[in-house]
Amino acid sequence: MKIYDEIDLLERARENGERLSHALAPVAQHPLVGDISQAGMLAGIELVSNKTTRQSFDTEVEIATRVASASQRHGLIHRAMGQRVAFAPPFVISEVEMRQVGERFLSALDEVWSEVQLH
Repeated sequence: MKIYDEIDLLERARENGERLSHALAPVAQHPLVGDISQAGMLAGIELVSNKTTRQSFDTEVEIATRVASASQRHGLIHRAMGQRVAFAPPFVISEVEMRQVGERFLSALDEVWSEVQLH
């Protein structure tokens, strides 16, 4: 327990949760994003084919897998789950790295958006 007090575990988790929220805020406007839900350092993002109606993609499109693959090409790892992707950044992530989460994810979304618009 002493180590938790020394590193101020709860405060660090709160700060990182806020940083994740700020990093993902610009993503909310992307045409592929229907909703972002977050609890602390965990975030889930719903991917949609129509932002206005929040219509899902056909399962054959495997949109979350496509976005996760594009994210990896941009140096970001997260989980694909059906029509959603999930983020759980490491506790030791730096402020700069947290900003890069949002930037890299946005680049991945742009890449996949270009692909799905062609079909």
